[in-house]
Amino acid sequence: TLDLASSLADRCHCAVVLACDGLFEVMSNEEVGREVVRMRKEGYKAGDIAKNLCGQALKKGSYDNLSVVVVYLDHVQ
Repeated sequence: TLDLASSLADRCHCAVVLACDGLFEVMSNEEVGREVVRMRKEGYKAGDIAKNLCGQALKKGSYDNLSVVVVYLDHVQ
């Protein structure tokens, strides 16, 4: 169990990225995180970020299966 309310109380642009090794073999956790935050700030929808990450992995030479799901975590008061 994870208490997201307290963990994310002072943060914005938070998201969860679920992806297979086809993404993480060619991109680090930090690189994926930076890209998600950048695209979210630019107004991308979660599904569009997932598609974009798949495209970036293909360009970087991923030959494995590519599955990416992005879920926004918005703080609601």
